[in-house]
Amino acid sequence: MVSVVMPVFNGQDTLHEAIQSILDQSFDDFEFIIINDGSTDNSESLIRGYADPRIKCESNKKNLGIVHSLNLGLDLAVGKYIARMDCDDISHPKRLEKQVRLMESDDTIGVCGSWVKYFDAISRIVRLPKTHEEIKATLFFETPMAHPATLFRRSIISEYHIRFKSGYERCEDYKFWSDLIFHTKFANIQEALLFYRIRGTAQFSVSSPDSQKIRNEMATNLLGRDLNKREATTHAVLNGVKLNDHIVGLDDIESWIAQILKANYRKRFYEKSLLRKFLKKKIKDFFIEKIN
Repeated sequence: MVSVVMPVFNGQDTLHEAIQSILDQSFDDFEFIIINDGSTDNSESLIRGYADPRIKCESNKKNLGIVHSLNLGLDLAVGKYIARMDCDDISHPKRLEKQVRLMESDDTIGVCGSWVKYFDAISRIVRLPKTHEEIKATLFFETPMAHPATLFRRSIISEYHIRFKSGYERCEDYKFWSDLIFHTKFANIQEALLFYRIRGTAQFSVSSPDSQKIRNEMATNLLGRDLNKREATTHAVLNGVKLNDHIVGLDDIESWIAQILKANYRKRFYEKSLLRKFLKKKIKDFFIEKIN
């Protein structure tokens, strides 16, 4: 029923907890595809030390990166659903059971995620949007899905030839979802079904160049044309990117938001009230940042 795909690179310190959390699932109709991506530590010996027949270990001779490893996992998967897992996280014992139950109850949903709970250096629950319309509107600005907490239909990615793409290694999941959102419905279970390990003083940012490239692509799709330099700059600043050599004023913000709303009025892709809600929040954050 489920193919769990987990890439590993030098994960020996946390690998046992991650693997065991999948093997201990209340739902047991799964294969566990683990891709050892050229690890130089004891990861491979730890993986092959398990006798569980559900584990299928594939090894890259050298480190090829997460995009290559994830796509290899997609190609090897035979399950009706594909679940993602990372080698430093821990899945709730009933994660697969609850996600499969939701997907089986509604065949219009192609991607199912959940809330996550950060642990280790930071401890808090990350509450992600529930409905497809909320998720879709959020995706215009940032990823609303916790990648290692997701499960999706293999038939959807096969039908539309969706794969993880090179050039987006720092946010390969955001690109993956932005491609899939046009073809199926999304949902997030409103419960923390994954424990996400945060080490040291990790900082979270949606303002990376790779993330902004995806946001530009989403805006381009909505407008039906490429963004000019001023629009791209305004869109970046509105999304929290710090560009010290560019000054974006209120006129730029107002003009850009008007174009977004006008284009959405024509295409009706995003639920109008939700898009306005997120745009208002971006404006608020923009002015708070300027004051600070």
